[in-house]
Amino acid sequence: MNLCFAVSGIGSSLFPLISSGQNPLSGSSGSAATTWLLGIGSLVVALQIVASIGLIRLREWARQTTVILAGLQSLICIGGMAVITGILPLPGAPDTPAPVTSTDPSIQGKLEFLNAVFGTLGTIFKVVLITLFALSLIYSLLQIILLTRPRVRQACL
Repeated sequence: MNLCFAVSGIGSSLFPLISSGQNPLSGSSGSAATTWLLGIGSLVVALQIVASIGLIRLREWARQTTVILAGLQSLICIGGMAVITGILPLPGAPDTPAPVTSTDPSIQGKLEFLNAVFGTLGTIFKVVLITLFALSLIYSLLQIILLTRPRVRQACL
């Protein structure tokens, strides 16, 4: 199961590249941060894949590596949920935009409808992200709990 999640992480490690809309090799602005995020994400995914294969072979280094990666993933999930819920504001993040309004009464009703639709979509997106972070947190905590049990430690020696 760990190997499946590690392989599926390949797509998420490419997220900074996809979401930036830029080619990190083109030299455009912001490409250094995108390249760093892409590199770190790829390194973590490669480490997870190697550790997953090591877990299949019951290697102690793989167990320890997986526990460390699960601990880091737990911290990332908690931080992500704190940012999404607004508990931990990001410095330099844009303010929440105000609803679009107009002095023209013929389109004001349409704008109110669109504001409600986009507000609802934003809320749904936040709920989905929080749910994904919560599931990832649960999986990370289960990894830590299961891989630190005495029987698992003995099996990997």
